[in-house]
Amino acid sequence: MIPFFSGERLDWAPAIGLFSTNFGQLDLAVQNFLETNLSPEEFVQFKDRHFSDRIERIREHVQQPGFSVEKGDEFEKLVLRLEPIREIRNQIAHGLMRMGLAEDLKTWTITLSLSRDADGTNSPEARHLTFTELLKASTDITDLTDDFKKWDGDWVTDADIIRASVSIFPADSASRGKVATQWLLRLRRRWWQLPPC
Repeated sequence: MIPFFSGERLDWAPAIGLFSTNFGQLDLAVQNFLETNLSPEEFVQFKDRHFSDRIERIREHVQQPGFSVEKGDEFEKLVLRLEPIREIRNQIAHGLMRMGLAEDLKTWTITLSLSRDADGTNSPEARHLTFTELLKASTDITDLTDDFKKWDGDWVTDADIIRASVSIFPADSASRGKVATQWLLRLRRRWWQLPPC
């Protein structure tokens, strides 16, 4: 039996992985915003909710007094850019690979389609994600994540945390190495505890 991800389809697996990893970075940025801005009790309630629920909670938060109208408007622009990316994420999570004829009815194409759209009719309502669209979405989500972090305004990278924590300990390399390892393990444990979308 030939594996499904072989030949031309072999390109899809790393592209899907790249998109998923990039979406995870956005998810982490959203999680960090909520953890920083909500009370610990409310954060515990929201951290395991769906991604869309957490985005909605941020929307409610930025509409409170104390946030500028401009900051709220900037967030709404980010949400508009997010919606097509969320649709692609869900298509990846719930879709299947499909081989069909392109619009020219001569060229075979491979797409990622939802099972309800895999009947081969290529109706205008059906969403068939092409490889090129998937690659563009990976770039778009990276840009969106960077813009969200800039919008949040208080983003510290993991490397900055490690650098800062290492600098307060003795100068010997053994102590610095232990501290860096502890921080990396703590960050890794936190990463794996993030909920799905």
